[in-house]
Amino acid sequence: MANIDLEAAEPPAREPFSLDFGFRIPLAPGAVSTIPGIVQVLGVGLILRLVLALLPGFDIDLGTFRAWSERLADKGPWHFYSPDIFSDYAPGYLYVLWFFGEINKVFHFSHGQFEYLLKLPSIIADVGSAYVLYRFLEGQKMETRLVAASAYLLFPAVLLIGPIWGQVDSISALFVMLSIYYISRKRQVAGTAAYVVGFIFKPQIIAALPFLAFWIIKENPPRWVKPSPAGWEWLAAWLLLAGGAVTGIGLYAVSPDGAGPIALVCLAPAVAGAAWVAYLAYNQRTDPENDPGRRFVEVIPLPPRIWAYCAGAGFGVMLLLIFPFFPDYPWNFIDQLKSSADVESYRVNSFWAYNFWGMWGFFRADSTHYLGIAYRWWGIGLFAVSTIAIMYTLRRSNQDWAPALGTALCLLAFYVFLTRMHERYLFPFFLPFLAACVLARNPVMWATLAVLAVVHFLNLYHVYMYYQPNDLKVDSVYDWLADANWLNLHLFGIHPDTTAVLSVLIFLSLPLLLGTAYLLANRLRPTEAG
Repeated sequence: MANIDLEAAEPPAREPFSLDFGFRIPLAPGAVSTIPGIVQVLGVGLILRLVLALLPGFDIDLGTFRAWSERLADKGPWHFYSPDIFSDYAPGYLYVLWFFGEINKVFHFSHGQFEYLLKLPSIIADVGSAYVLYRFLEGQKMETRLVAASAYLLFPAVLLIGPIWGQVDSISALFVMLSIYYISRKRQVAGTAAYVVGFIFKPQIIAALPFLAFWIIKENPPRWVKPSPAGWEWLAAWLLLAGGAVTGIGLYAVSPDGAGPIALVCLAPAVAGAAWVAYLAYNQRTDPENDPGRRFVEVIPLPPRIWAYCAGAGFGVMLLLIFPFFPDYPWNFIDQLKSSADVESYRVNSFWAYNFWGMWGFFRADSTHYLGIAYRWWGIGLFAVSTIAIMYTLRRSNQDWAPALGTALCLLAFYVFLTRMHERYLFPFFLPFLAACVLARNPVMWATLAVLAVVHFLNLYHVYMYYQPNDLKVDSVYDWLADANWLNLHLFGIHPDTTAVLSVLIFLSLPLLLGTAYLLANRLRPTEAG
């Protein structure tokens, strides 16, 4: 029998786990850095932002933030909201300002130091967003993931709105992307919680809610089952919950004088649902063979438990976050949201936003009627139709890019059609859309991304320089943006000045991307074509 070298036959020892992705930087002859590539990308992005934060911020916003911070440190969150002061922010960012106010009582920051401090949350959110994007793209080549993270960190609008301007839209973008990440990986409860946190920071991301809820339902559809006691309980609970929600929304949406009739209408779904459950329960106790109506109730839709878990998680996180600001009456949070959106100076078709309404100029009252309907309701209707079209387009799509693209398109439709839009409200669109572009690899999407990135940056730059002129102002660019007679034409009520032309580009991007999404979602796979 041949001799066997037992040592040689042993399997080689496993190498310890390493985060080295092969992205190395030469340090000296024969030496390389083993710092993971994503850490290097995030580090460079962080340093760049810390330098840009030294530039002048947007005084109006930062001054308001500092005043709120000092009020929170002085009175606490439970006494923050008051008719005596202006506050159009939800509680999310106020937690950050409360913390800054408390540490300011210890360190007594100068004006410049406090302004720099206020820019740090957005800087951290930008870096976090790039990392979530990197994680979302798992399965792609490492170089692709790193380039995508780098591209987001170098987006002109991303560099302007947080590190320089000092606004906090980066935080809502982070939580929208985090929600998409979790939901696409079957962690719907975590995705719901992430979305609610982002909503508490910036309620404008309500635009993403219909599609995210649709996607959760699409991936977790009701099961058709034979009636059982458990089925009755679940069905009754969901019908009554839906009826109660509709009732609450209806009561809130009307004035006290008209609340009675509207309440009865809103109660109708709950009453009808309860009657249907009672009918089914009665039939369950009769002889199926002698009851012709039995054939209608042989199976019923049973909502999966994940729906209840998501609803419970969302409600719980929201209640937890708003309670310190509304300890006596948490539902006053709804009134706060309504008053924030109903500020008199905001009741316009477009508040500097390059969108559908911006094609006709800014700051026109959104109560103006067209064909007997106010601009505001036209905007809501167009957004609703767009959202339905987006969900219909992606209803059968299982591609990895679909959750990100659908969410991005809803955010874009919200910005394009609703009145009272500010220039910054397009910002959360770019992160999920960039993710969708990387995964779909569609040239039309990439070209649209490039155009929208430039137009959005010009929109931000226009407003920033209008209120905050400084050394960053390029007179030729600003004068071109402010030129009201660029083409000296008048077409269909639109004056094709610079802002109108740029508004048209953003408006046209929505149908273009929706058509592209339809083609992508319905193209045949090789196996289907064969």
